Amino acid sequence: TTQAHPHFERLYSSVGGDSLKLFSREADFPQVVGMDCEMVCCDDDPMALSRVSVVALDGSIMLEMLVNPKSPVLDWRTHISGCDAYSAAERGVSFAAAQAAVCALLGPETVVVGHALYHDLAALGVTHTRVVDTALLFPPLMRKARAKTPPKPKAGAKSGAAKATASG
Repeated sequence: TTQAHPHFERLYSSVGGDSLKLFSREADFPQVVGMDCEMVCCDDDPMALSRVSVVALDGSIMLEMLVNPKSPVLDWRTHISGCDAYSAAERGVSFAAAQAAVCALLGPETVVVGHALYHDLAALGVTHTRVVDTALLFPPLMRKARAKTPPKPKAGAKSGAAKATASG
């Protein structure tokens, strides 16, 4: 499980502020949600929240918000985040509104599923430890995905084309 991962305590013990207070009201919360956030690089925060998406277990969209970062944006990372200055200006909400909207959907027992959720929760300023984090569950896949170049052939090994030429 995610909680059994050796880095879980370090990654999730001090993710956000005291936002658990926002969970204190009685309500019907979903048992499981999927969440993803996009971040942009700002003047004072290289991982500032710019978009938050939450889906229900059946795949229906519960929340989709663009967020106006608190500080001037240095890099929108549009190729990754899909966010840009125009869209944020037209449809973006404040950080506080986005944080409150997410916290209104999550109860203390809600399981949040996502990839590297500690980044998303930190960007939201939310502490929540009932998570299934695929980055912790499947780290070998991440190492393979991060490989930028194929492995070099061993010294003296011939490529497939060289072998075909050499053998005739």
